[in-house]
Amino acid sequence: ATALRVPLYAIFSSDNRIFVWVVVSPEMTIFRREVEVAESFGDLIEVSSGLEEGDTIVATGGGYLNQGEAVRPWSR
Repeated sequence: ATALRVPLYAIFSSDNRIFVWVVVSPEMTIFRREVEVAESFGDLIEVSSGLEEGDTIVATGGGYLNQGEAVRPWSR
């Protein structure tokens, strides 16, 4: 699998494990997925396993969210 780079703020930890929030479409709800990380590149971090290209994740603020919560997309 190819390693993906995600925003550093998309990563959070709990119980010595590392996670991201993955968005389920079309419901736009989130669930926690465990990932493994490698090295960081400025404000990006490389996820070596647990994510696939095309997964939609929460880019920031993950520490304030809960499993099953609804989110909405944001774009510039």
